[in-house]
Amino acid sequence: MIQANELRIGNLVEYTPFTGVSEFTELNLYNLADLLGDTRIGKPEWKDRYNPIPLTKDILSKIGVSKMVMDDTNSQYWLIDDFLYKEDELCMSKGLHWLQNFHYFKTGRELEINL
Repeated sequence: MIQANELRIGNLVEYTPFTGVSEFTELNLYNLADLLGDTRIGKPEWKDRYNPIPLTKDILSKIGVSKMVMDDTNSQYWLIDDFLYKEDELCMSKGLHWLQNFHYFKTGRELEINL
């Protein structure tokens, strides 16, 4: 399950509808209402249907991330949308939504994603 306070409208998450087949979905106001437990427009009983999208090699390649190693310090860096991030800045276990938010807060630009 994913925490609503980690999300923004437009984040990509994995959603599992009643069919049981997971799909990637872009969050909107109604999805967030589900996660926040708002019964006026959402369905709080659906909050367990939303999960983070894991940052696999396939997902990272689809958003144009390339890993780089700097020779002088042997530190590892990630190149994302023309911005360089030190590997320990990125919390890879939190999922794609976290990377989207982190990139936006650091750069003021949305991360281009074509899944």
